[in-house]
Amino acid sequence: KLLNVTSQVAQQKNFEDGTRSAAIEVVLSLSASMPAPIRKAAETKTIFFPALTKMLMEVTEDDAEWQAEVEDHDKLSSNPVSTASSSIQRLSEDLGEKTTLACCQ
Repeated sequence: KLLNVTSQVAQQKNFEDGTRSAAIEVVLSLSASMPAPIRKAAETKTIFFPALTKMLMEVTEDDAEWQAEVEDHDKLSSNPVSTASSSIQRLSEDLGEKTTLACCQ
């Protein structure tokens, strides 16, 4: 149920980015400390990874807004795309390649 709830929070575009990031961080903390239950949960493949993928696609479509954004590669951004990208990387490291590839099919 935790994966389901955190995935629902992560997908809500009307929530603040910090709230969405915090929901994802709960799962990432669990995957770092005890990856086996997260790896075995069906929701990881069917709900959580798809939620992160949807966040990856939340790019700015307004050209003026996109050009006004200042990219700072030294600081982690809290926008959904940066959050999803780093979350997928961390989750993949915790769960292993085999699980990650299975979740991406």
